[in-house]
Amino acid sequence: LDVNSNRLINLPAPASPNDAARLADVQASTNANPLPDPAGQSGEFLRNDGETAYWDAVTKDIVGLGNVDNTSDALKPISTATNVELSKKASYVNTFTALALLSPTEGEVFVCVERANAEYIVQAAGYTALAGDVTFANGRVAKLSTSSTIQAAWFGLSSSNSNTQNDTALASVASRYLLENTRYLRYRIELPAGRFLYNAFNIGNAGTETGLLNGRVIVFGQGPLNTQLVCTAASGDALKVTSGRVLLEDFSITSDGVNRSASVGAGSGISIDATDGSTPATVTVAKFEINNVEVASQPADGIELINVELLSMSGVTSENNGAYGYNINGVNYSGAVKGISNLATNCRALGNGSDGYRVTLVSECTFINCQSLENDGDFQFWSNGRGTKLINPDVEGKTG
Repeated sequence: LDVNSNRLINLPAPASPNDAARLADVQASTNANPLPDPAGQSGEFLRNDGETAYWDAVTKDIVGLGNVDNTSDALKPISTATNVELSKKASYVNTFTALALLSPTEGEVFVCVERANAEYIVQAAGYTALAGDVTFANGRVAKLSTSSTIQAAWFGLSSSNSNTQNDTALASVASRYLLENTRYLRYRIELPAGRFLYNAFNIGNAGTETGLLNGRVIVFGQGPLNTQLVCTAASGDALKVTSGRVLLEDFSITSDGVNRSASVGAGSGISIDATDGSTPATVTVAKFEINNVEVASQPADGIELINVELLSMSGVTSENNGAYGYNINGVNYSGAVKGISNLATNCRALGNGSDGYRVTLVSECTFINCQSLENDGDFQFWSNGRGTKLINPDVEGKTG
């Protein structure tokens, strides 16, 4: 090390890669193996074959992507497995009429927009159509698929002031859902805003089906003034419940003023009959609820409850019906008290043909802040068990 110039001098030629190199050594190496001229080599890269450096174009093979092509997303192929799964995806059809005109094959899936996006799956040849299914032009049948939500529009109810719709299929379809899908214990029948004309609305067993016995069914609208069910049948109950745990909420039931009113005594507005026909009867409906529902202008009772246990009613109005406003009957075939632990709060009975409230063979039935005005009678209690209470009633003095 020359201390005057602060440089290394008199170094020997390097004997290994770790030795210090002299300027003359570096210049000699560069002159012997010069780098290629980069001029005109835009977009290329520098390669070395082990002896000589050179410029080369970039290709997909060089970078290990020989199987890649520049296919657009729309033209990219899919695997066989993916294609099979995609074939199961639903095709949307606007109307049920247009859906029935199709000639699909097994496995195809369709969604009918007109019926609240109900989904149908085409079955194998020989499948027998059930209530709610669709039969196509080629004879194939699509099964109404399962869902935890049932909407009334799926079963023919439509907002109309002139066309009578028939909803008798609702009970059997709901039963079938629960029979085939026991993991679903709650069903919601949603009634949109509108005025719906129909012949029958049944919740419970259809034929030999018993799927609703332990099921939880919720029927709800958008408020009594907004969702109006207009029963046009000359006879029969406007809404019939024969089994299940059911909640009715936020809608009204009335008549068309012609067919319904002309058949005095031919049907109640809401009828909940838990009697199974045995002697004594076995209760099949329990924990039933009615909230913010109005029933009017029915030929028989506004609300009829037979052998119902653990009933709760709140904010219910029964008005201008042919018989009782509320007929709560706990009688069974042995004549013993059967209906128990029923509660009515803030309910009204107005202008009915018989008593506002008739309570027969019911134990522990409580009425709180309930009103009876312009009925043939107010409250009639007959052969009741223990614990029946009437708290803060609003009556006209006709209490039985």
